[in-house]
Amino acid sequence: MPNGDFETLSDSVLCPVGGMDACPPWVSPSGGSPVYFNSCTTLQLDFSVPQNIFGFQFAQSGNGYANIGVYNDAPLNFREYLQVKLIDSLKPNNNYLVKFYINLSDSSCYAVSKIGLYFSDTAIKKSIYDASPFTNFTPQIQNAQGNHITNKDNWSLIT
Repeated sequence: MPNGDFETLSDSVLCPVGGMDACPPWVSPSGGSPVYFNSCTTLQLDFSVPQNIFGFQFAQSGNGYANIGVYNDAPLNFREYLQVKLIDSLKPNNNYLVKFYINLSDSSCYAVSKIGLYFSDTAIKKSIYDASPFTNFTPQIQNAQGNHITNKDNWSLIT
């Protein structure tokens, strides 16, 4: 997976401020605005690590991490997603270890349980404001529904 730890930054960005465009080739397939945080961000403290607009959290590895909104009931039901094209396609009859880490931000009102990772052979595009976002897709890697990620101090492994 390219730039899996969000440490490779855009050539035009010395130190990122806010947007995921600083971490190519990551994009938002839903038109949302996932946020990027990095410890080098000292002038815009809202986007720094470990202290930022959502609370206090060190990066799981390296200097940065991404933030997505996975639930918001007001004013509209929306969710944010991240998408990246793999460096190479997955091969049949091969085993792959897939893992990612999540953490509930200090400012979150809701915990999440059903979060996952979906592999597709084509890029996905869907509106952030769709009332039934991404319901046609079943993640191949998924945290168990009911296993709420409530830890605000440490990162939780999904594998």
